[in-house]
Amino acid sequence: MTLREYQTALASSSPTPGGGTAAAIALGQASALTCMVCDLTIGREKWKEGWAYAEETVRETIPLLTKSGILADDDSQAFDEVMAAYKLPRETESEKENRRKAIKLSSLKATNVPLETARLSLALLERLPQLARVSNV
Repeated sequence: MTLREYQTALASSSPTPGGGTAAAIALGQASALTCMVCDLTIGREKWKEGWAYAEETVRETIPLLTKSGILADDDSQAFDEVMAAYKLPRETESEKENRRKAIKLSSLKATNVPLETARLSLALLERLPQLARVSNV
């Protein structure tokens, strides 16, 4: 999906992609920009003081580039599972119980994905003040 296609889908009335997907993509963009700042710092004599911190930051941030994409996909899939659970039949008591369990499990999964995105975003955010002090920003 292109960026334009993603933005069009996000702006639509479709339930996915939604806010969790957008947050994960924002994490990926923030990670990429953090790596860019580090790359503009490492090897530049003027910023020698920040090389070690920039190198450490890159090592910690590069995995977020992949993980954020996975989280974006997982968020959409998890929400689709919630929607599917709500559409399960509920005529018999057994069907009602199966539906209730499916809604509960899928909702739990759907909250865990953005929670992980938030956790990783906070970890990245906590690195940025020091990076700003010692890097080529």
